[in-house]
Amino acid sequence: MHPSQPYRGSTEMAALWASRMKMIDSLDEIIEFDMYDQIQIDGPRGYVNTECREGGKIIARGNNKGYRLITEIALPLISYVKIMRLYTMPQEEIVYYWKLFPDFDAIENKQNALVYKYGRSEEDEEDLFIETKDEEKRYQIKQARKGQGLYRKQLLEECWYCPFTHITEPELLIASHIKPWRDSDDNEKIDPKNGFALSPMYDKLFDRGYISFTDEKRVMLSKWFSQRTYKIIGLKENQFIQDLPIDDTRKRYLAYHRDNVFCN
Repeated sequence: MHPSQPYRGSTEMAALWASRMKMIDSLDEIIEFDMYDQIQIDGPRGYVNTECREGGKIIARGNNKGYRLITEIALPLISYVKIMRLYTMPQEEIVYYWKLFPDFDAIENKQNALVYKYGRSEEDEEDLFIETKDEEKRYQIKQARKGQGLYRKQLLEECWYCPFTHITEPELLIASHIKPWRDSDDNEKIDPKNGFALSPMYDKLFDRGYISFTDEKRVMLSKWFSQRTYKIIGLKENQFIQDLPIDDTRKRYLAYHRDNVFCN
């Protein structure tokens, strides 16, 4: 609604966003569409096309409403599709679940991603999300963005080891925000209650929404990793993490994480 960058066509973005949201709100939660492999195209990549069917017959190819929706609402450079096979029945077609999601961090690793950076330095990018004019607080917020400064110090004083691995060396612990930094206000950004001290792998799982926690300290596992992967890591659905620090303030932050970050 209020673009922070001088994008081309930024004056029309609010109206475009409103029309796309209206369209999405009118849709069913799950939209089905048929696909087929374009085996006539050689190369290391996979190519697919879509089919429109009526009464079990193909009436059109490449014009499927559900598949076209992905191209209409995807954001350049930061939108990804996760595809998960649900099940295979004898003499039945394979069923896949497609989920479109943004990854705002991954774009930083792309070359020529000018739409995102648009000539700004990393420090300028951080400034876009800081409201206060107090220089000392601005400094603490910028440090908190990197998991450093007073935020990290206060968090590690309360949570001085990873609840999964029990590692205590500060060099191996990441001060992970529960409510993401960019979604937090200036006070939440530096609130040590808005964080866990986690070992790097568990920080990555939590930061990307592949795991979350209930208020009763039980693990929630995203369906986007296989059970085999979680078994190798040593995680189980509903696993009780006794040393996970939970209080009323963290419960509020965790509610946000479950609703907005967790990849259910």
